[in-house]
Amino acid sequence: ATMMQTTTTTTSEDGKRMQQLRKTFAKAVDKSLKEVSKKELARFFEKRLVRHYGDVLVEYGRQTMEVVRQNVMAEFEVILAEVDIKDRLNVLDELEQQQPLLANG
Repeated sequence: ATMMQTTTTTTSEDGKRMQQLRKTFAKAVDKSLKEVSKKELARFFEKRLVRHYGDVLVEYGRQTMEVVRQNVMAEFEVILAEVDIKDRLNVLDELEQQQPLLANG
């Protein structure tokens, strides 16, 4: 089993800052919820248990992390909507486009 990577769902309404926020958050989630190997499991479980049920434990861990990942991403979307982040970041994108470049760049 391979670790699933978090995919970001962007819409045509997402400006560059919102796209970057989604991408960065998804990367952080992926790093935080990495898959556990049999070797790593051996540190937490009795060796006999890992030897006999290691594959099952790894698969169960993968499935659990996928559920956690989905829940985290769903909660992220709820928080974004509650505080209206997308519109606020899109306003910043628009202001940046309208602002003439300053002498210092």
